[in-house]
Amino acid sequence: MKLVNVIEFTTKYKFPSLNEWYSAGKWGKRSKDTKLGKDDIKKHLANFVVNFNFDFIKVEYHYHFRRRDCDNTIPSIKYLLDSLTDSGWIKDDSPLFVKQVTLIYNESLPINTQKFVINFYKS
Repeated sequence: MKLVNVIEFTTKYKFPSLNEWYSAGKWGKRSKDTKLGKDDIKKHLANFVVNFNFDFIKVEYHYHFRRRDCDNTIPSIKYLLDSLTDSGWIKDDSPLFVKQVTLIYNESLPINTQKFVINFYKS
């Protein structure tokens, strides 16, 4: 396997935690949160061009929220992978195309900031 490219971006958008997402209750609230989260990610993805060949990706999600457990950051990853699929960067978010997701509490980031790192590989 060979790393062919890396794309990264940071955002201050506060994605809902897993607890917030599930406790939202009504589907309309979840749907609105999903749309806003994916729109933020797609805005960042629009700054990049994928003009190279790759077979799969590995994703790193860095975050600095003092009051958010690692497992509560999962909606952020869901929104990223769905946005990559919606934008045509990956066919789907199955293990064939997404080999690894790493969640990293990163105190070197400013508080309430997140960074996505997308590593593109050839088999």
